[in-house]
Amino acid sequence: MMLIFLAMVSLLEKKIEEMQLEEMQLQFKETEKMLVKEQEAVKEATNQIPVIQEVPVIDSVLLDKLTFENEQLKALVSSLEKKIDETERKYEEIHRLGEEMLKQAMFVESKTIQLKIDMQMFLLEEKLLDMETVDILRQQALLKTPLLYQ
Repeated sequence: MMLIFLAMVSLLEKKIEEMQLEEMQLQFKETEKMLVKEQEAVKEATNQIPVIQEVPVIDSVLLDKLTFENEQLKALVSSLEKKIDETERKYEEIHRLGEEMLKQAMFVESKTIQLKIDMQMFLLEEKLLDMETVDILRQQALLKTPLLYQ
């Protein structure tokens, strides 16, 4: 009875770990999608940065406006690069955790299989013991029975 309970607990733990692994894989896919989107945003921002050609400076207001715009674009690129780096770090962490969860799940599965084998061996030994007991009782009954034909 205890072995059945342990087997049920083990199966429950395995199911929980499988669900956690699926959740981590989903997070991994979402992080990967975010990484791709952010890389596309960086490319788009890079393409939007105008090519500056040398022009004679006539208006200091225009120069100040362009300088301000240039600084904003640099800040945007820097921010996007930081987000990409952070997303890549999260991706690596989730990937590592996924690998660990997979190893744990495989370990639990092997232990579950071993537990099932042990449980079957126990049941077979129990049946064999029962059969031996029945055989001994039959032999004792035969010995106690008076011989009718002599």
